[in-house]
Amino acid sequence: MSKYFSETVENARAHYAKMSDEAVAEKFSGNGFIAFISVEDRTYYVNTRIDGLAQLVMMEIAPGIHCTPESRSLVGDYVLKINESFKSCAIHIEENGTLYIKAEQRFDDGPVSTYSFHVMEMECIKILDAFEKVLDKLAGLRLITPEEADVEKVYDEHMKKIFNALRDKLLNDDHDEDDDLNEKIKKELEEGLEKELEEEIAAEFDKIFGKAENESDEDESKEKKPRRNRFLPRRKHHGGDESALPEKNDFESIVSADSEEDEN
Repeated sequence: MSKYFSETVENARAHYAKMSDEAVAEKFSGNGFIAFISVEDRTYYVNTRIDGLAQLVMMEIAPGIHCTPESRSLVGDYVLKINESFKSCAIHIEENGTLYIKAEQRFDDGPVSTYSFHVMEMECIKILDAFEKVLDKLAGLRLITPEEADVEKVYDEHMKKIFNALRDKLLNDDHDEDDDLNEKIKKELEEGLEKELEEEIAAEFDKIFGKAENESDEDESKEKKPRRNRFLPRRKHHGGDESALPEKNDFESIVSADSEEDEN
């Protein structure tokens, strides 16, 4: 058993303790947690496992999408494109058609921090949030548009939409207590310096997903900084693993130039 196992479990317990009692439960085995996160019109189901022998944290999040037997090869083809574009967070389809995303974090050289559990969760949900509407369509054998068939375009347009919404919110917030900060934010937005707003936007993402992080300085001093390169969804430059996916099908056959957008 890894010497960091117990500390990783305690950090996971601290993370999930911030949820309401009705939304989370610890497994009887003591090596994981089950939780659900409600975000607007969707509920995400979280299954976190902590393997002391493998020295690995495995987090699986399901968005409540079920693929029919007829649609699994088409969904699998699209999922492969998504997995080729991001690192560590990978979408899978179970044998019964349940779709979920999985992230992993090792603790062989140090415990996984409470903050790392939070970031893993947020990054998984961010990817699902970008693609779940298209995946819903494919899972129900509905036609998608050429724009929806382009994974990078779907993700970029989704993140642009979120950034614009957060930008408008930040600009409309009352900064009377610090007019200099207000002017600074406006100037940066006008110049398109998105990186300078990273902290403000990250905080707003936390509010959107109902998971604001409130760790004290004392907690942070006890935990290692998250090893972000292990699970942040950055673009890949090589192919993904097809072993967990159904047999590929002719994906282009379901793409229709005349397909209508979702009603909502």
